[in-house]
Amino acid sequence: MLDKKLQIGLIGLGKMGTYHLEKLLKHPEVELVGAYDKDQARLTQVAKEHGLKTYEKSEELFFEVDAVFIASPTSTHFEIAKQALDNNLHLFIEKPICDRVELAAELVKISQEKNLVLQTGFVERYRWLSLLRQIPLRSYKKPVVISTERNSLVPSRERGMDIVTDLMIHDIDLVLWLMQEPPVSISAEGVSAGLTPIDIAYARLEFPSGTVAHLKANWVASERHRETQLIWNDRIVNCDLLSGTTQILDVENDEPLEKQTISLGQSDSLSEQVDAFVKAVKGLGQVPVSGPDGLRALEVTEAIKQKITEKQGQPEKLRLSPLEKKFLSRYWGEYVH
Repeated sequence: MLDKKLQIGLIGLGKMGTYHLEKLLKHPEVELVGAYDKDQARLTQVAKEHGLKTYEKSEELFFEVDAVFIASPTSTHFEIAKQALDNNLHLFIEKPICDRVELAAELVKISQEKNLVLQTGFVERYRWLSLLRQIPLRSYKKPVVISTERNSLVPSRERGMDIVTDLMIHDIDLVLWLMQEPPVSISAEGVSAGLTPIDIAYARLEFPSGTVAHLKANWVASERHRETQLIWNDRIVNCDLLSGTTQILDVENDEPLEKQTISLGQSDSLSEQVDAFVKAVKGLGQVPVSGPDGLRALEVTEAIKQKITEKQGQPEKLRLSPLEKKFLSRYWGEYVH
């Protein structure tokens, strides 16, 4: 396995599947054996462009590969992944890992029992790995406050998928990874703008260590926006994920003492994601975003959606602590009172 190319099959040729196709074709240690998509016209077109073998059924490619990339609609993830694991294949599954927590848990259990790699496709995590390598933290304490804002101009690529499951889940994964502990309290509210059941959402997560995370997502915004703020008592880190620019403020007695800006440049997170998967399958490391990571993010996603459903029609402003109010009023003005 170490010396030969990894034989991979790709299932799903939508927007994300096409991105994965490009990266898999370029990876020097991967041989993309073939692809499947339920849209036969799309499948034929892509196969002709890239000289790929095609399959009439997804399970037909399981007999010719070492691993499978799944980028099909979320509702199909479990059935395809279960069949692949039953055939002892390593798996990459685009986020969200499944459409139900119990199904995701079953995939994680099977992969662990069979010692198979199960990687979840949270590509944003690789941008953060790159960023945090460049930020000299003053201490290893967890942030006091984490706030994220993620705005888009168009709804989900999957029909009917809400913004929490499609967009906010990236920030849920980030927060859970940074905290390395589950939240002890979740508050959330959201509304539909007529596109999906939830088009604008806000969530507040409290953690045992005292950290509070504020997550906001909107895909009927006037412009794209991806900003994350990490706040310690003596340092504030503001990251613009679209520009790749990070501003660091060192503070003392509430007065800025030092400001520095770091430019990350344009990293190729999708390629890094493929490379991590290949290395893990070859026994050269662990994947940064595992199946259990995907399961944990889905659990919190579902909890947030449940809270939103409970509160829809019963709007109630959230009470912020003095520290949260001090730092977050410019982002969450409508909630600060």
